[in-house]
Amino acid sequence: MNIKKILISIALCSLMSSAFAQKTPTVVTVNIREALAGYTRLQEAQVKLESSVQEANEELEVEREELRVVAEDLRALQEQSQNPSLTEEKIEELRAEFETKAADFQQMQNEFNQFAQRTQNALQEREANILNLHLEEVKDAIRQVCRDKGADLALNTEGNQVLYSDKEFDITGDVLQVLNADIPTE
Repeated sequence: MNIKKILISIALCSLMSSAFAQKTPTVVTVNIREALAGYTRLQEAQVKLESSVQEANEELEVEREELRVVAEDLRALQEQSQNPSLTEEKIEELRAEFETKAADFQQMQNEFNQFAQRTQNALQEREANILNLHLEEVKDAIRQVCRDKGADLALNTEGNQVLYSDKEFDITGDVLQVLNADIPTE
């Protein structure tokens, strides 16, 4: 009976140890910032975005110049109305004109500020969308490289989350090859 208990104990121990046996995970590292920086499509999108930013700034500068011209006209009207040789009637006429133009100027200034804010918001949203789109593409490339290499886990070395990583485990170059594979070389 003792042998039977021993054999059952050995069998149970074997089953338990195999139940707790796990695959050792294969870990790789990648620098997402470096992958994004080296991604040709993202670079091209950023060049287009910079062009849009420059166009928006030029348009805003035209609007600012219009505001400056109106502000100068207002100053000139105010100076004219302070001329002591003018009649009371002419002074009142200039003040009325000044008040009308000042209200128009205030309206123009408000519209300019709203336009500038909308433009800035639109450009920031576009930049975020571009980054998010390309970040998803980088993540897809990381997944592909991980599958190809049989990796179970990829850690981002950018930042301070990973304190040490041997370069042997870094797949950033492989990710960039996948990302830029269909980009024609010059």
